Amino acid sequence: MDPEIVTYKKQFNVTLEPIKVMLADRKGTLGYHDWKALVERTEASILRNPDQYLGKELPEQESLNIIVKNIFEEFVENLN
Repeated sequence: MDPEIVTYKKQFNVTLEPIKVMLADRKGTLGYHDWKALVERTEASILRNPDQYLGKELPEQESLNIIVKNIFEEFVENLN
């Protein structure tokens, strides 16, 4: 994996931790499909407005998409 992607992934994982904690907490109160839809809406919102969630220093859009999707895929896998 590209070193730049690895660096951004580590940084974004830390930045998104409060959101992931909230989503993990909601998993216990929502049905699986509703929870998965919430995770997907959250991911889409981050990709639409990355500077609001991840700061101003961002990689190119293609790399950003890969990183954020990977973070959320791993998040969902780790909670199942």
